[in-house]
Amino acid sequence: MAITALTRDWGIVPCIVRMVSSDSLSTIGTPGYITAQAANIVAINEGAFTWLTSDVVLVEGSDGWAYFTISADFTSLVGLGSTLQSVSIPLSNAQILGMYAAPVLVLPAPAANTVNVVASALLNIKYGTTQFAAGGVIALQYENTVHGAGTAASTTIAAATLNGVTANEIITMTQPTTLLLAAATAQPLYLSNQTGAVTTGDSTGTLKVFYRNVYVL
Repeated sequence: MAITALTRDWGIVPCIVRMVSSDSLSTIGTPGYITAQAANIVAINEGAFTWLTSDVVLVEGSDGWAYFTISADFTSLVGLGSTLQSVSIPLSNAQILGMYAAPVLVLPAPAANTVNVVASALLNIKYGTTQFAAGGVIALQYENTVHGAGTAASTTIAAATLNGVTANEIITMTQPTTLLLAAATAQPLYLSNQTGAVTTGDSTGTLKVFYRNVYVL
């Protein structure tokens, strides 16, 4: 996966740099992405690309468009907080049953001094033949902390709600009222649950998360 086009609009400052990549927007926003793409940038630009600290980067990724800025050391792209992005994660039955002890990665850690703030999330359950049981409240969290003990990144889903699913169903989560930045800044996003493991069910699902990458001082 790679950057396939990179051009600059000349004549005004700040400039818009236009980028096309075959990577997802979440991958493009990971720390060190520009450094990792150095060889591709040289190839398509026929030489090194000169970045400016004032650059605004309009990116077309494999899953949509977003605006970024370039990091101060020119190694990474930092998403602008006004841009709503999304990611879809398929959930196997084993992942749902095991997320109490093995949280499921949703988004990798973003660049330094940024937070991926969840706007909303949709848990789309494809029902099998047997209902889920046991478990505890489900939520998105920062860091790979077992037993749903990470810093909350969303509102929760009650265990009874998941256990009550008997047909294909979408369950929603929303943005938390407050967010502890010290524990959320530059941290990956995971899905987990509290109390105990979900049991018995054979359903699968897809988790779609809408989020903004926000720069924090």
